[in-house]
Amino acid sequence: MKEIKKSTVSGLKKELRTDDKLEKLVIDYAIRRTTGSRKDLDGVYYSKNGRHLLMASKSLNGKYEVCEGVREIDADAFWGCAYLEELILPEGIESIGHEAFGKCISLREISIPKSIKKIGVNPFIGIHNIHISSLSENVVCDGKAVFTDHGKTLVSFVSDDREYTVPEGVECIGEKAFSGKRQLQRVVLPQSLKVIDDEAFFDCDALLSVIIPESTEYIGECAFGDCLSLRNVCFNGVPKKMKRTMLAGCEDIRKITIPKDSTGKFKKPTRDFEDRVVEKATAVSCQKSESSENSGSSETSELSKKVEKTKKSKKAKKYSVPPMYKAK
Repeated sequence: MKEIKKSTVSGLKKELRTDDKLEKLVIDYAIRRTTGSRKDLDGVYYSKNGRHLLMASKSLNGKYEVCEGVREIDADAFWGCAYLEELILPEGIESIGHEAFGKCISLREISIPKSIKKIGVNPFIGIHNIHISSLSENVVCDGKAVFTDHGKTLVSFVSDDREYTVPEGVECIGEKAFSGKRQLQRVVLPQSLKVIDDEAFFDCDALLSVIIPESTEYIGECAFGDCLSLRNVCFNGVPKKMKRTMLAGCEDIRKITIPKDSTGKFKKPTRDFEDRVVEKATAVSCQKSESSENSGSSETSELSKKVEKTKKSKKAKKYSVPPMYKAK
């Protein structure tokens, strides 16, 4: 019997490599049931020793208070709990996993305990206008974004604002930090920025332009992927490493401005836009020229219409919530 159980778990873990988010959650749920865990009256699973909150039932609704003694909230633990409105986290929790509260579209309030030391990849992905307060010195909230590493890493943007200025001092835009923010049209990046991580601005359909600071050293996979309205990208410097897919799916880019005599260094990441790459004539920053080019843009409404039209034909995103889980 033990051998059969062991074989079943092994098979499930292999299947867990799938890219389908919902399928991953279903398989993970099966693993939890097979390997042993305990469930409370609300359908939330905890590890046997009570230190890990493993997974919550997608029917969880209203207000929920995490049990005392929990040290870690696992990755995707509350993902897709579309009817959860308020979550109370007790002191003692030290870690919140990747996308732990992803797509909790009804969640409006949460307080980060003083004990929190670590937060994974955007725990609040797919959530809009949530009020987040923090008692932890390791997590800072400004009402629109969540920061870790003493304010040096922007982990999650939770506002629906059309414009946002990333504070000076931020060195890293974390993985998926702005992902799916389809109202965002303009973002100002700080001169302190060093890293734009994987999928940082993925699927920001309304983003019109972006200026990459000279300080930037790394731009990750699909950092600006599927930004359908993106027209102008300006580099004030040459990042040491740029992933080839950093602009994947941005088919309507009109101009990519790069520093003088740097075409060779941009050849691979801009290979699909060779006819739109322009070197700056001088070493002058493109900040002013790009700002004036984008100010008072009469294209916005036209672009919005095009974005809506294009969305209908786009492939379903891996973070989309199945109809059965959407709030009515």
